[in-house]
Amino acid sequence: MTFGKNSFEVWTENYSMNQGEKGLTPCVASSHFFSGDHALHLNHRIQDLIDIPKLQSLLDSLHAAAGIPSAIIDLEGNILTGSGWLDICTKFHRVNARTKRDCIDSDKTINKGLSPSGGHSQITCPRGLTDIAAPLIIEGIHLANIFTGQFFIIPPDREQFRRQAAEFGFDEEDYLAAFDKVPVISQTKLDQYLSLITNLAESLAGQGLRELRSLKAQEALRERETQYRNLANSGLALIWTSGPDKLYNYFNKPWLNFTGRTLDQELGNGWTAGVHPEDFDRCVKTYAAAFDRRNSFDMEYRLRHHGGEYRWLQDVGTPNYNSSGEFMGYIGYCFDITERKRATQLLTESETRLQTLVQTIPDLIWLKDRDGTYLDCNPMFERFFGAAKKDIIGKTDYDFVDRELADFFREHDRKAMAAGRPNSNEEWIIFADDGHRALLDTIKTPMFDAQGKLVGVLGIARDITERRRSEEEKEKLQEQLNQAQKMEAIGILAGGIAHDFNNILGPIIGFADIAREDAPPGSQLAQDLEQILTAAHRAKDLVRQILAFSRHSAVERMAINIQPLVKESLKMLRASLPTTITIKENIHPQCGAVLASATQVYQIIMNLCTNAFHAMEKTGGVLLVGVNAVRLDSPLLLEAKQIKPGEYVELAISDTGIGIGPDIIDKIFDPYFTTKEIGKGTGLGLSVTHGIIKSYGGAITVESILGQGATFRVYIPVVTEEEARKAEEPGETPRGKERILFVDDEELLAELSKKMLERLGYSVISQCSSTEALAVFMADPDQFDLVITDQTMPGLTGTDLARRMLMIRPDLPIILCTGFSSVVSEESAKAIGIREFALKPFSKSSIGQLVRKLLDGGAAN
Repeated sequence: MTFGKNSFEVWTENYSMNQGEKGLTPCVASSHFFSGDHALHLNHRIQDLIDIPKLQSLLDSLHAAAGIPSAIIDLEGNILTGSGWLDICTKFHRVNARTKRDCIDSDKTINKGLSPSGGHSQITCPRGLTDIAAPLIIEGIHLANIFTGQFFIIPPDREQFRRQAAEFGFDEEDYLAAFDKVPVISQTKLDQYLSLITNLAESLAGQGLRELRSLKAQEALRERETQYRNLANSGLALIWTSGPDKLYNYFNKPWLNFTGRTLDQELGNGWTAGVHPEDFDRCVKTYAAAFDRRNSFDMEYRLRHHGGEYRWLQDVGTPNYNSSGEFMGYIGYCFDITERKRATQLLTESETRLQTLVQTIPDLIWLKDRDGTYLDCNPMFERFFGAAKKDIIGKTDYDFVDRELADFFREHDRKAMAAGRPNSNEEWIIFADDGHRALLDTIKTPMFDAQGKLVGVLGIARDITERRRSEEEKEKLQEQLNQAQKMEAIGILAGGIAHDFNNILGPIIGFADIAREDAPPGSQLAQDLEQILTAAHRAKDLVRQILAFSRHSAVERMAINIQPLVKESLKMLRASLPTTITIKENIHPQCGAVLASATQVYQIIMNLCTNAFHAMEKTGGVLLVGVNAVRLDSPLLLEAKQIKPGEYVELAISDTGIGIGPDIIDKIFDPYFTTKEIGKGTGLGLSVTHGIIKSYGGAITVESILGQGATFRVYIPVVTEEEARKAEEPGETPRGKERILFVDDEELLAELSKKMLERLGYSVISQCSSTEALAVFMADPDQFDLVITDQTMPGLTGTDLARRMLMIRPDLPIILCTGFSSVVSEESAKAIGIREFALKPFSKSSIGQLVRKLLDGGAAN
């Protein structure tokens, strides 16, 4: 009767438990009984090395054929196979407490008989049953045991077993039935069976060894594959492989991390989706051509990065062959060379820019070695030698210039190299191509290689001829500027004096004008007041001249005859000129009027006459001043001076002095140009004169012979009768009834202006405080039709007051008055909304005309 697996498990559990109870470790549950340290080196179980199902089938067949029970148990107590175990042990002997102890002792004995060198162990238990065990050893490591039994070798005594049934309390019938199933094996058959068991153990060991070696080889292969894969994934290179079908079959993690795509997306030809469209055809063709020839290739192309940008890769592919020489495809690796490409591009661009700079710079640039042999030069240097670069390189200075100059060059080369720092010097050079002579500022710098070894000298030479000339001219101009600044300071001082003088003249002219109106016509008082007004107006004109000098007066042009101005100017000059100079005049009484400023005409006369005086100061001579009517229609004159043909007044001023040389006659009208010594002029007189005449639509010419004097001719166009009428002031002062707010911090001027305007019919409120005037205005902004305000006042200036008033009433007409201001001009005043700009002092007639024009909506002057 065959013993089932469940009953065998029961036996194993009982066996292990009882051994544990006695503090023993049975061999079937311990890996240390035979194996020692070898167990630490084997990572496989017996189940991994032997085909257990097949072995189970084999042992089942063995039991069926020979009636021999068997089992294979690993050292952890796991039953791997079991066939035909008998009930007499599992159901009786190992169940009864008394017989069980004998079974345990038998187990110990059979375990002790097992040797790690092989062989088998055989015991016969006290009940007369025989067990045999053989160790299963692979690679010197004890992994399991093969058990067989139980059986009788000596025919048993049935009566003895009947007595054992009674002794141990077994059911006699069942116990004897189990006894009958125990086979009896002769010694001969036992020896054969022992040989079978031993051979089986050796066979299983051999099978396990082969399997173990196969597993180890597979593990080694997997280990190498893992190492290679880790190596491929741990570097910076993007690695790929392809098969013999040209399709890509592997990409490492750096590649996938770079593209941000999955392996399935990249396999085959999927990777080409990321190639830049401009590089696609070249990339694919290079790969296909190399594949067909099975050659290595090295190409660069752009591949889309997971961030969206295209980055440059260097892709190197190598044919792959197996150990048999069979072509397996390609192995390739790529490196991101974007930054290198950018650096190369920047370097190329930098070299291009540097080369362009060297080639186009107007300086001479050259490079020599330590012996003075030319290594390189730019086109400007070629011009100096009058030779091409190819004919200069390899030569020395002695091949192109005389020995003295070549020695000079070499000496400065040696100084720079000996000092180890740049050396500069100035040298006059004559260019070989055109004989041009130039002063060069030359800098020679020693050149060193990467190891710090002196290799030669770099030379740069710049043409400083014009700079040197400019520096000399700049020194002269600085002297002129210093003089002009002195004159500017005087002008500012004069302007300040004129401002205060205006405030004095204003009341004199105004009150004298009012008093004259009140005096009996033809009376002595009226005549005296007329003389006061005449003198005051002369003083007013003088103030205007001062303001013109300080460049702070507005130019008022009117139709005037210049003859009286010329006569008056000559009277003033006569008192200041030495007696060695004779003044002659030739002034035609009928010359027509010109549209000009009397102050500017006076300035023209004084400038030209003063220049004539300086020309005759040392030798004396004749100053001739003439005024005539002329008609200009000469094409040559018209073309030269760009004036229209027509009637002109000619002012001619001649002298018999030293004259003007031909080398400077074209420069005399340039600003700051002067031939006078320090303190005799600023170089601005003729320039200002030229500007005034040109603004009138006229011209000025000069004729001179060196040593025989000079003649200046000024042409001013004659004004027509209609233009003269427009320029004349109306005789009668218009009147009005509007309300006017007048503001001036000078009480006398405020009182005077109020009286003048009230005499013209206006209702006037005068204020001497700009802040109080603003308060009066804000109390009722619509009560005033016009505001007249001074500019220079404490608190609020005239422009500040006007801004605040215009914020309340943007349509309010405002007249700003000033005798002098460096802060505000007519243009800036009108830019903020002020309608008119009046210069003090003003008469009742002039202010009346301006007020009426503004209230009637007339255009600003």
